[in-house]
Amino acid sequence: MCPGWRALPIVDERPVGDGKRVERLPESEWVMTADAVMVAYRVTDKPPEEVAEESATALVTARALAITQVNREAGEVRARFITVATGQEGTYSEKGREAREFFADPAPDPARYPYLAAEAEYTGKALAEVAAIVKATADAWTAVNAEIEGRRRGACERIAAAGAIAEVEAVFPIAWPAQ
Repeated sequence: MCPGWRALPIVDERPVGDGKRVERLPESEWVMTADAVMVAYRVTDKPPEEVAEESATALVTARALAITQVNREAGEVRARFITVATGQEGTYSEKGREAREFFADPAPDPARYPYLAAEAEYTGKALAEVAAIVKATADAWTAVNAEIEGRRRGACERIAAAGAIAEVEAVFPIAWPAQ
């Protein structure tokens, strides 16, 4: 250390450069004051092709994030109406199929309807009663799920067609069906 000398703090405050190119200058161009050394920057306009490329990249990213959000929201809305567990969706589909077939069958044999028969056995209800409940539930779910799917697909189509980030953002909030 040299007597009478003191270290000066370096102040590095990068300017905001929205839509601009911000370049840190070499140390030889930094400004020294009695209290600090100020890092110097040059702010210049970006070439139009670079701005266009960044805008296109930002739009692609915004679209991808929005599609992910739409699909997540649709799943969350569905979960308000049905049990979400591994294998449950397939179970619902089979029970609905069995219930529709049961009512079209002039002489229903419980052996042909394993889901309905098992539910009847373990709930103590008649097979026809279980079939009626399952069919009504499946019909109601189909209407709600169709609305969710329609809104999901419509939002995804609007996002895919968006020419600007503001158009992507305008898709939200989605008016999902209420419980």
